[in-house]
Amino acid sequence: MTCAVQGSQTVEVQQGETVTLQLSVVDTDGNPVDLATTTVWFTVRRRPGDARLLIQKDSSDIAEVEILSPTADGIANIMLVHDDTKNLRPDTYAFDAWIAYPGGAVHPVIEPSPFIVTPTVTTFA
Repeated sequence: MTCAVQGSQTVEVQQGETVTLQLSVVDTDGNPVDLATTTVWFTVRRRPGDARLLIQKDSSDIAEVEILSPTADGIANIMLVHDDTKNLRPDTYAFDAWIAYPGGAVHPVIEPSPFIVTPTVTTFA
């Protein structure tokens, strides 16, 4: 199974914003990938290759990444909550998304792409 890498996808959020990102996973022919046995990963770092994780979510926790039913549609929601971005300075970071199959096969879904955090005026405790 090979996933179609969706190329660069820019994500823009305000500091501390709660937002759901929808990920659509398709194969190289454009058909949805059944996500029933996969783990979906979403990662944000300062830039590609940095050791420090800023945000990492995976579908082993439905509160982080929810694979929608029917799983054959290849759709996953990635949930970003207030605490994920409230301490990130306004700047451009990098994110990507991958799927992993039991047995160890992993496939990129979104190549390293801009994750933009914009400032907010209102702050929350």
